Amino acid sequence: MQRRSLLLGAALVGAVRLDALAQPAPAYRVRGFRSASFGLREAEVRAALARDFPAAAAGVRHVENPAEGTTALVLPLPALEPGPGPARVSYVFGASSQRLIHVSVVWQSDGAIDAAGRARYAAAGSQLAAYFRALPWGPKASAVPSPAGPNGLTLFVGIDEAGAGVEVRVLGVGTVDPQGRAGPEPTGPAQLRVAYHANVGAPDVRATARA
Repeated sequence: MQRRSLLLGAALVGAVRLDALAQPAPAYRVRGFRSASFGLREAEVRAALARDFPAAAAGVRHVENPAEGTTALVLPLPALEPGPGPARVSYVFGASSQRLIHVSVVWQSDGAIDAAGRARYAAAGSQLAAYFRALPWGPKASAVPSPAGPNGLTLFVGIDEAGAGVEVRVLGVGTVDPQGRAGPEPTGPAQLRVAYHANVGAPDVRATARA
């Protein structure tokens, strides 16, 4: 009898564990970029980026966007994985809240760039898109690349249940349409951009800028 009870108890424990494993992972939430969470004030973001990028933090600049009524901290970085070459991180603060509402991370080529160099930007974009695609998104995520101009692709767009979102876009690279036809030869710089938004549908910018 005791043996049967022990076996039954073990079976119940196993069932509970299997049931727990079967539960879906919580939906991913876009909360900001690294230590800089949405809703932080400028002084708090300065402290956050100093933790994330201590060697580069002294180079941060404060800029204003009169059209949107926003301000930003712009941080140049000599390198940031997985993108090729230097990067620029912009932390944007809302027009009314003065709190962090948006972060963009941009890698952009400088000077002449050949096809192999452009391909490195596209490959880094695909790597980032694969990372975000693997996260447990709700129904508002799109992993299908879509055109972004003649030589650009939006590689991933995800919007979480609270309306925050992330977008991965690459510009200035060779593209191929669904029929297999190559796009025009890219000119100008190649660029990879990852944008994090606190509120995709209603950003905290001046109403005239939204219009």
